[in-house]
Amino acid sequence: MRKGVKIGWTRSHPSLRAQNLQTSGVPSPFTVEYVIITSSGRSLEKEIHGYLDEYRVTPKREFFKINKINLHDILTNNMHINLITIDELDAYLTDTSGTIPENVTPDQIVSAFLDEKFEPCEPNTGSIDKRHVSILFADWCEKEYGEIYYNKIQKVFDAMTKKYGVIKEDPSPTWAGVQQFRDSDSIVLLRDKHFCECGIICKSIHGLNRHESKCSVYQKLKSKQLMEMIPAFINEKLEPCEPNPHDRLPKDVLQILFFDWYNKWYAEIRINGNIIQKIYDALTEKFGEPKKYPSPGWEGVRVITCRI
Repeated sequence: MRKGVKIGWTRSHPSLRAQNLQTSGVPSPFTVEYVIITSSGRSLEKEIHGYLDEYRVTPKREFFKINKINLHDILTNNMHINLITIDELDAYLTDTSGTIPENVTPDQIVSAFLDEKFEPCEPNTGSIDKRHVSILFADWCEKEYGEIYYNKIQKVFDAMTKKYGVIKEDPSPTWAGVQQFRDSDSIVLLRDKHFCECGIICKSIHGLNRHESKCSVYQKLKSKQLMEMIPAFINEKLEPCEPNPHDRLPKDVLQILFFDWYNKWYAEIRINGNIIQKIYDALTEKFGEPKKYPSPGWEGVRVITCRI
């Protein structure tokens, strides 16, 4: 009886994957014949499966009836794929453990992450929010590159937007028409860990706060979010009106209004005490200096009480 060949991708060591495939229903253990090092495992797997479709045992399985010599010829000569042995892989991992191969670019890393984690769907049936993407990317980096993380989260966000369209900000930053692969290893999120947008995972909230105070990726992202948040608040909650010295917008009302709005829509963005002063400055720039008498506050602006 001709033995079947299984062709599939894994982020774990191929020998470990082969060992895990060994069950009571499999009469003999799997042997790893060839290894391919790639940053796009899922897409390359689909390409190879399509090329070998005539040899497939059943439509839904990764097993093929093809001898080793013929398979090697197709992969190397027809598809121009570089195959190595398991011993060569171990030598490679010993030399490059914890680092990205020199020929892998940041764009390839991001492309591989999107390719392995997400798939398109109908806009009304699936969506992915920014926080979810950040957690998945941190988890993926940890599994791919050990303890080394890369400040590429903004590249991930940009790639998501390019591939799935402009992010929807209401009620939270979300991409529509995209969903996580159902068989992904990271369906369960890292609820017991604290992550930074750069991909670093901290063991405690105190460690996260210390890291974020020095993290350029987090600081830039936070600054961008604040710049977007303040005009969004002003446009959604305030509108111009006829100036009236007896009916001004006082500072205390503005504070209460902002924190109520913030807790409803943007609570995932950590802010500090300077945010209120920034709102005061933005309001002053748009409606002029606040008046002191006969009642303190800004003239020519009022709270939107009803929006049709």
